[in-house]
Amino acid sequence: MKFQYPILFILLTAINTLLQAQSTTDFAALNSVYTEYAPVMSSDGKYIVFQSNKIKGFKLYDARKVDSVWSAPQGIEAINSYRAQDLTIIGSPYLSADGTTLIFSAWYSDTYGDLDLYYATQKDKVWSKPEHISESVNSLQAETSPSLSNTGDTLFFIRKVQPDVLSPLCGKVFYSVKNSDGKWSLATELNATASCYNRLQQTYTANHYWSDVNNKTQLNSQGASSANDEAMTKHVASLSKAKTPWVTPKEDMVVYASNGDIVAAPLAFDAHIMGTSFTGKVKDLEKGIVVTEATILVQDTSAHSSLSTLNNADGDYAFYVPAAYTFKVRVTAAKYDTLYKYYTVEKGKVFSVLSEDILIQHRKTKMVFNVSDKDNGKNLKVKVKLTNKTTGEEIVLDENMQQDGKYTVHLREGDEYTVEVNNLEGYAFSRSSMNASDENVSIPIARLKEGSFIEVHDIYFDFNSYKLSGDSYKELDKLATWMKTNKKVMVRIEAHTDDVGSEEFNLNLSDKRAKEIVKYLTKKGIPAARMQSKGLGKSKPRVEGETEEARAKNRRVELNVLTIQK
Repeated sequence: MKFQYPILFILLTAINTLLQAQSTTDFAALNSVYTEYAPVMSSDGKYIVFQSNKIKGFKLYDARKVDSVWSAPQGIEAINSYRAQDLTIIGSPYLSADGTTLIFSAWYSDTYGDLDLYYATQKDKVWSKPEHISESVNSLQAETSPSLSNTGDTLFFIRKVQPDVLSPLCGKVFYSVKNSDGKWSLATELNATASCYNRLQQTYTANHYWSDVNNKTQLNSQGASSANDEAMTKHVASLSKAKTPWVTPKEDMVVYASNGDIVAAPLAFDAHIMGTSFTGKVKDLEKGIVVTEATILVQDTSAHSSLSTLNNADGDYAFYVPAAYTFKVRVTAAKYDTLYKYYTVEKGKVFSVLSEDILIQHRKTKMVFNVSDKDNGKNLKVKVKLTNKTTGEEIVLDENMQQDGKYTVHLREGDEYTVEVNNLEGYAFSRSSMNASDENVSIPIARLKEGSFIEVHDIYFDFNSYKLSGDSYKELDKLATWMKTNKKVMVRIEAHTDDVGSEEFNLNLSDKRAKEIVKYLTKKGIPAARMQSKGLGKSKPRVEGETEEARAKNRRVELNVLTIQK
């Protein structure tokens, strides 16, 4: 008998959807020869969840709208496969206003009685495995048709309190309130006026409605019972007894199940759905780049409770603020300052979707640079160029910025930077990498000496060729500038290869590469008489080994300081 009522509950929902309503719909891609039922949609109208009996009982499926076209529905694997039985029953989905929580009714192997309420959370468009809502909510009876208040802190549902086989689709309405510790209170009956209510869901409105099985009285989420003359009730009734209606605020449609298919019809009255759905991306304030892995905590300032936490690797966010409410939003991300924002929606504000990016400031760390003579430690006044390897940002520290022999700058915390000193007469050029975390950075610069070697970084050639490629020209332009500053220096360009290929081939290739560099520097205004070239092939490896890492280090270009005129 344990599975008898859940099966009847779900199967009879299909039997009761016999009449096809006049409708307008683009949901053809979602429907099949099986029964589709209980659709729920995101506040932006681009995501849908519903139940279907395609495989061994009813399970949950979802689809996304891209360029006004619905994708083929896919089973929600984490939910459908959780503690599955031969005939698993999963249905009555409800999607939270921010789209991050899915509450549903299911009959799993760990269900207390007939049907229990479970929830799953979504991150990066992937749903987590289900968890029981709470022992204070679930019972030995069947709990179905869950929905949340527009602030997300009150859970409503229908509990099948009597095993009435003739009316398996209805029950009494209960509610539970989320306490400050995040736990749900003991479920309490909302109103004892009638014993057999169906859910009449109006999405994210301030009120929720249920109609009794005879469609004569109506119960709202304030516990008030009245004659069933509300506009929403009349409108749904006009849709040929449509089942499980779900209002889509943005598209001004009501989506429902009819004759085993998902269909939609225009709202024939003013639904008065209030509030604003905020969507967008979290971005870097300075660079405009999307910040991945940002966490957004949404809180109701009047209740001082947390409603939802969003964490999306794509940088997307979406949350809903009901009319006449103020929500506090806290945005955190690694290496970024915490941002607090308040979102207020005025009373009576008709539903809308507002797209705006949340901009957060990358945390800065104070860095002190000390550029000095490598031999005597004396401070040097030079230009220091810093390049952020992630953003490409370039910062030039002018020699006039130096105080007490040091340069102070605030850099993006944790980012990698290239540090260059390239235009000092009588000194070698310097290039190194650093992480913006250490407060003090020392840059010792070596004096030019005859017979010394200086590596020229980032000089690349096409494979097995002496043709320059990539950023090589940018680096050679820096070398040309340095040689114009140090006019008394005569150098030899020495090119090295890795150990792949014959000695003769590599020697010839490296010689052509060295000559190609001299040729380019000559075009940039450096006298040919100041330069020599030499190819050394694979005869002088920097490191031993046949790994790609070792070979990359051995492929290099060096500057050999031959003479310095007095």
